[in-house]
Amino acid sequence: LKGSSKFVEVPISVDFQRPVLKGHAGQKGYEWLYVSCTLYDHKEVLRNILKRFKVEAPRFPVIVTDTHNDQDYSNHENPARSNLSLILNSIKRFCREMDVKPKSCTLDDLCDLVLSERLPKDRS
Repeated sequence: LKGSSKFVEVPISVDFQRPVLKGHAGQKGYEWLYVSCTLYDHKEVLRNILKRFKVEAPRFPVIVTDTHNDQDYSNHENPARSNLSLILNSIKRFCREMDVKPKSCTLDDLCDLVLSERLPKDRS
C-alpha cells in the first residue's frame, strides 16, 4: 500500500505452498528460510519462492531471512551454519538455473530504493 509514511514493511520470504500448522513457537504460517530451523526443506522453500517471483514479477523480488546471534556460525557442525550455507549456495544454483542474476543488498538499501520511488519527481 502506498502512503505518505516513511515506513517500509519488508516481510520474511515464505513459501505459500508449504503451510505450517504449528511452528516452533506455536504459530501458524508457512515455511520460510528460517536459518536455525532443521524442520523445513530450505531448498524447496527457496525454489518455490523463486518460481513465484517468475510468475508474479514483483517490483522488488527479494529473499528475506534472518540470522540470530545465539548461533555459532563458525562451527561447521552447527545446524544454523549448515542451513545458511545451504541457502546461500542454493540461491546461486537456482538463480543460475532460472537465468536470474542475484544481487545482494541491505534492508536499509532496499528501504531507500522503495522510498525513492515514492518521492515526487521534483524531489528526487
